[in-house]
Amino acid sequence: MKSPLLATALIALSPAFLFAQEMPVPAHHPSTPAPENHLTVFDLDFPGGTPRELAAAIEKATSRPLNVIIPLEYADTRLPPLKMSRVDTAHLFQALQRAMILPVVAHNVPYTVTSAFLPGENPSYNINDWKGLTDDTVWVFVHNGLPSRESVTRFYSLAGSLQNGLTVDDVVTAVKTAWQMHGVTQIPKLSFHKETNLLIADGDPAQVEMIDGVLNALAAPRPPPPADGKKSTP
Repeated sequence: MKSPLLATALIALSPAFLFAQEMPVPAHHPSTPAPENHLTVFDLDFPGGTPRELAAAIEKATSRPLNVIIPLEYADTRLPPLKMSRVDTAHLFQALQRAMILPVVAHNVPYTVTSAFLPGENPSYNINDWKGLTDDTVWVFVHNGLPSRESVTRFYSLAGSLQNGLTVDDVVTAVKTAWQMHGVTQIPKLSFHKETNLLIADGDPAQVEMIDGVLNALAAPRPPPPADGKKSTP
């Protein structure tokens, strides 16, 4: 025969025991959901420009400072015009990242160029993980361009171009214009050695090679001016 004290103890424990059996314990504890973003909403009409100019436009639109880091090597990156209404920095930078994913071909090899502002606390390209952001978040601008390659140094004689009446500035301007039209943001270094009429270029091989095409075009013979000084008709 069970004692009254033991029976009372079993009755008191049985509800808790049954509840534990009916409610299975999960194998893994669910992770705590990430907090939502708390960011200032603003309107933006940006005509395009550098990352620093975009940051200044955002500060003007939000009437508060923007914590941003822009590495010197990316400071001259050109960003497209942006016209947005009722956005925050996270949505703005997500849209910018998608807009700046561009295919580029160098030496017949395709690459992808990505420019974006990313949260400094979580510098990841997975924009779906941008949670818990605030107006005090530190943003970092990155430019994932062509893989870094060993730079080359080339020497070009400008004697022929100078004899044809061109100046060093004419040649350099033509070269820089070609780079600009090709979308080059980090141009090679150029230096002119006056004593030998040598133009010295140092930088990315593909960009330096463009100088050959410019000089070949400038070396093409040009028709002499007419004797009477009037323009010839085609």
